[in-house]
Amino acid sequence: MTEAKWLSWPEAIDPAEAHALMLRTARETGDPRKLRLLACASARRVWLLLPKACKKAVEVAERFADGLAVTKELHVAARKALSRAQTSRVARPAVGHGATAVYHAATPDARGGALGAAFAAQRALLLTGSDPAAEARAHCRLIHDVFGNPFRPARLDDAWLGWHDRCVVRIARAVYDERRFGDLPILHDALLDAGCDDDDVLAHCREPGEHVRGCWVLDLLLGKA
Repeated sequence: MTEAKWLSWPEAIDPAEAHALMLRTARETGDPRKLRLLACASARRVWLLLPKACKKAVEVAERFADGLAVTKELHVAARKALSRAQTSRVARPAVGHGATAVYHAATPDARGGALGAAFAAQRALLLTGSDPAAEARAHCRLIHDVFGNPFRPARLDDAWLGWHDRCVVRIARAVYDERRFGDLPILHDALLDAGCDDDDVLAHCREPGEHVRGCWVLDLLLGKA
């Protein structure tokens, strides 16, 4: 994978190949928090298929990624998701694959979990009639949202953070904690007012489509990167 290929993913002729290459590059970063949040983002794509216990397991995995849940909670969440996957596999295969995605999101191995969750979620959605190419592109967008451009990491200017009583940080924190990703354009405007001149940061805040926990801009501003 090269930077040019990474940046050209939206126009990829073979979205499945682009997804596989981007996922491999993301896994090579070795960042367990981001990989776990990527797995959780994959699981959230099948949110409507998930039983309550699996939804709670995703939330536990997200909290664990941010140091807000302990290992025992993660193991319990993974066991519950695996149990649901096994009981649903025959009668409700889409639900079974969805629960499998959750299991991978909660597995202790964040690197392997990112891969397993992505493909289990895609299998679940294909069983509901989703287009394979569209799903591969959607997962490419998730990777881009979480990892940005790993070949050219964004810079952070402390002046943006301190502007107007840390307004940018407070907006970013609310977006992250409350999952108010629709407010990213508000963050864009605040960054502009704070003097941000990083085109990649500003463009990402205006980028349409899905944004998730682990979004590289939010992580940058919140010191999680």
